[in-house]
Amino acid sequence: MAFLAINATALRCRCSGQGVAPAERRAIYEASKEGGGATIVEFDVRDWHRKAIDIGRRLEAKGTWDKGLVDQVLALKQLR
Repeated sequence: MAFLAINATALRCRCSGQGVAPAERRAIYEASKEGGGATIVEFDVRDWHRKAIDIGRRLEAKGTWDKGLVDQVLALKQLR
């Protein structure tokens, strides 16, 4: 997963593997030439995802969230 900033607008996109695929990078570059510029800013969000899961598990353990909620949310990702 990567985050792209194009003309100061943040767009979230799914990308194969880490970062923007070469074909996507070329398409953005070509569009930027026509549209007045684009900046590609890539963030590795895997650590954020792991931390969110950890926090969710702790909330389940404390009883703040229903037990199994984290697993239910993670299962939704498998449906896509």
